[in-house]
Amino acid sequence: MGQLTVLALILLVSLCHAQRRTEDFDDYNDFDTILEECRDKVMDIYFILDSSTSIWIKHYEKLPPFVQDVINRFDIGSSKTRAGALAFSVSVHNPVLRINRFSDKASLKNYITLNNFPYLTGVTNTYEAIRVVRESSDFRRNITKVIVVLTDGGSSSPGQTYLESNLARKQGFYLFVVGLGIYSDLSEWNSIADDPDRDFVFNGTNFEFTNFLKDDLARRACRLPPKPILPECQLNDFATTDLYFVSGSYSALNSAYQYATAFGDQVRGRQPSLRVNYFFQNCRVLDTSIGRVEEDCPRNIPTRQTPVYSLVSELLVEARQDRDDRFSVRQVAVIILDDAAAQSFRSSQLDELQNDGIIVILVDLTTRQSISNLRNQLRDRDDYVRPIGLEPIARNMIERTCIAINSIVDDAYVPPN
Repeated sequence: MGQLTVLALILLVSLCHAQRRTEDFDDYNDFDTILEECRDKVMDIYFILDSSTSIWIKHYEKLPPFVQDVINRFDIGSSKTRAGALAFSVSVHNPVLRINRFSDKASLKNYITLNNFPYLTGVTNTYEAIRVVRESSDFRRNITKVIVVLTDGGSSSPGQTYLESNLARKQGFYLFVVGLGIYSDLSEWNSIADDPDRDFVFNGTNFEFTNFLKDDLARRACRLPPKPILPECQLNDFATTDLYFVSGSYSALNSAYQYATAFGDQVRGRQPSLRVNYFFQNCRVLDTSIGRVEEDCPRNIPTRQTPVYSLVSELLVEARQDRDDRFSVRQVAVIILDDAAAQSFRSSQLDELQNDGIIVILVDLTTRQSISNLRNQLRDRDDYVRPIGLEPIARNMIERTCIAINSIVDDAYVPPN
């Protein structure tokens, strides 16, 4: 054999060996691409693929491989992370990949192909796809539940899409959006996704799904805790109530908006019987409807801060006038105090409120529980709310406020003769 032939054989053997090492390395990556944040994560995650005409077929063909790659970063198992998927346009393509079908990663990834998730064409009925997912009984309880919508936006019914997204959130789902296509509708991406948008909206309009995007999406999903489902508040037919929200300082204002909004979202029943009043640092709103805090009281920075005792004094005057207008009305005050507000809140005012028959829900946001002593002054100590984190606070506040609103008629304040 000539020298060139020997060199050619050596080169061929080296290439084969390198190819085997590469394949072995790829197999290793397929086996161990689980992100550290996703290891042992208990989560149900569902992918919704927009297969409508507004997405070009060559672009749509990149979606199933993208979903496969994201799934590859999870710790798939029946007691760990489970995943499902569907494609939609006018309607949802059947059969869908149910979230409990596969308990191993290989079978799950092998199923997510264009054959099982074909390009459909047609209009974009995103609301229908979200509804199908949120109404599924396959999801586990008390775990992290995630929906990832891959869409260009521009659905046929943006209002219904927004409604279905909010219903899914109320049922404990987080919603991500991976934005696609040349007809991108950023406003609809934001309306579908959870807040803040910067954490739940990903821009994939050029269909260049980088490893960073895949890692970031998977990592963000795996870091999410289970979302508590807020309770509904069903108003009794006889519940005629004046509800007062008091934000004790500007620093507590954002929390006050969130709690008022959360309560408004969960109220059911005869809402005309419920009159809402806001005593905030930036505005005073009297006798409005529930669920309108952002419209009635636009957020802006007050030129000066009003001491909380002044806000409570205003509340007392208004409440006494309201009782003159509506006899036997229940009156409930939700007072939100942080460190700044607690310094100017007078315990004597708490007694005055309660002596007037007003049920007080005291929300303690102080860092060192500096108003915990006020709990003993409350007629019902359970009306002192001191949770950890926003959602537990909203849950406790809603439950206590709802109980107060629906208290029996005999408990309503009756003015002295």
